[in-house]
Amino acid sequence: MNRNEDAPQERDNAIIKLILPLCVALALSGCDNALFDTARELQAQAVTPVLSLGLPDGKSISSGSTFDFGDVTVSESPEVEFTITNDGRTSLSIAAGAIAITGANASDYSITQLPSMTIPAGGSSTMRIKQSLCATPGPLMATLSVPSNDINNPSYVLEMTSTITNLTRPGVPSSLSVAHPGSEPSDWTSLVLTWTESADATGYEVQRDTNQYGDYATVFSVNGGHTLTYTDTSCLPGTIYYYRVYAVNGGLKSINPSPIYNFPTLEPKQVLYVANYAAWSLDYDFIDTHTWSKSQSGYGIVGDGPSCSVVDASGKFLYESNTGTNPSSLGVSGNLIDQTNGSLGLINPRVYADFATEGLVVASPNGAAGQQFVYCTFRSVGQIGSFAINNSTGLLSYLPIGTASPYTRVYQSDGSTAVGNPRWLAVNPSGKNLYVSNSDIDKISMFSIDPSTGELAYVASYSAGDYPYKSTVSADGRYLYVVNVSGSSVSAFSIDAATGALALVGTYATGSTPTCVALDPSHTHAYVTNGGGNTITAYTIDSGTGALTPVNGTVLGSSYATGAYPNSVAVDLTGTYLAVANSNSNTASIFSIAPGTGVLTPRPVFATGYTPTHMAFQRLP
Repeated sequence: MNRNEDAPQERDNAIIKLILPLCVALALSGCDNALFDTARELQAQAVTPVLSLGLPDGKSISSGSTFDFGDVTVSESPEVEFTITNDGRTSLSIAAGAIAITGANASDYSITQLPSMTIPAGGSSTMRIKQSLCATPGPLMATLSVPSNDINNPSYVLEMTSTITNLTRPGVPSSLSVAHPGSEPSDWTSLVLTWTESADATGYEVQRDTNQYGDYATVFSVNGGHTLTYTDTSCLPGTIYYYRVYAVNGGLKSINPSPIYNFPTLEPKQVLYVANYAAWSLDYDFIDTHTWSKSQSGYGIVGDGPSCSVVDASGKFLYESNTGTNPSSLGVSGNLIDQTNGSLGLINPRVYADFATEGLVVASPNGAAGQQFVYCTFRSVGQIGSFAINNSTGLLSYLPIGTASPYTRVYQSDGSTAVGNPRWLAVNPSGKNLYVSNSDIDKISMFSIDPSTGELAYVASYSAGDYPYKSTVSADGRYLYVVNVSGSSVSAFSIDAATGALALVGTYATGSTPTCVALDPSHTHAYVTNGGGNTITAYTIDSGTGALTPVNGTVLGSSYATGAYPNSVAVDLTGTYLAVANSNSNTASIFSIAPGTGVLTPRPVFATGYTPTHMAFQRLP
């Protein structure tokens, strides 16, 4: 016997040497009998065998519990293998001929393989039990007893049950395959499963796990034998999923699932752009969203005080608004986007117009291949500037197209009078309507966009909260959200699909001094940065009305700490992560978004340039 085999016995002997004097001392001192009995029990346990029963996959079954053979057809006779293990320090002895099956239906179960009658410490043995054929539908119940020299459990007991059914067990599904539905951003977290119909199936059950040998969870079940496909939309990007499918007939599953099929979701190739107001620069970071490490970083040259950045529909051009004080570096600047790594190259001329600009949007009423337009706010004169994009070079032209003067096509931000301080712009996905936040008069102005000329036509103004600022439109074009800085609130408007007209849904409390609002790609959750409280608040969006509800019931309970004065928020293209620009701490706070709930979890914090004021994610080919 080697040293390792001696170790358990040596340890037991040491325990006995320690406990035995204690027992004797307690007996001689006339101590309380309970203490003496406890010492004797500890002595016994140090050397007792311990019987445990389980399944071959390692799952244990405690004495007194129930094992269900499940639904069994009248033509089936299932057999189950159990493992008896000795977890104690000495040999486990099972009385020969004492293992018994008793109870109302004992005759319907039989032991087809007995375990070893002696199992050494740490050893195990196999036992098999079979349920006999039964022609009468209904429940079966019996009790298995395994007596042994385990002093703590001298008779292990297991209740066994079966349910006999006259249904026909369906065949095993075959030809399971998994694929992406497409290559659009909405497809990155979706997988489409298809399989071949099984004989006698009335339905199917799809199970999924990220571990091939894990405890698979049911993600889809259907009662209908001809439904042979399922689209899983709850996947995370860049994750490998394992799937299996059971056929179902009533409550009866196929004896086995389909062969397991594994498939990875797409990992989006995206870049994060950060406008740095005090640095005259626009950072770009090519990011691994699993580790949030930067594989490539750099910056683009912009004008004085960049405050907003937008990308055209083709993804080739990035435009920035400049809100500084240098007369030669104001207006709108542009950069070419390298389609490989997201790096930026200056479009000359460097800037357009001579006014400080803040709000900026690209409208694409004719699609990426058609004529696109850029609109910006001239805050100091209360006007909206307009430009046309050259789809080949990215160069901007003052409207009307071909006109040299920057002043031929400007629009009063409230339709007819220069009201001053138009802060932000939003455009609906169709590119047919423009919405202007007029902060000083607490209104949102709406313009229609001529798809041929880009010319704006004032339509109406709508009352918002106190000092409306940054706004956004949902991806489906149904709702507009705007933060009200002085009102510490966010307003939600519905958008008429035919006319673009707004109707107030409601105004909802935020933290102190809300500065920006962003939505996830599925427009199920909204996020508001609170500059006065250094937090971001998460809301659930009602899919039917657009109304907002804090994800955890209250604004305070749904708010998460950021850096100093968060001024911009952006959700990545998969809806999995969120980035916040902290203007007064020169950092970006990163959060992961919980699927379904929208709850945020802090991730690493990144350093940015000086005074980050705007963030945007962009997809690369």
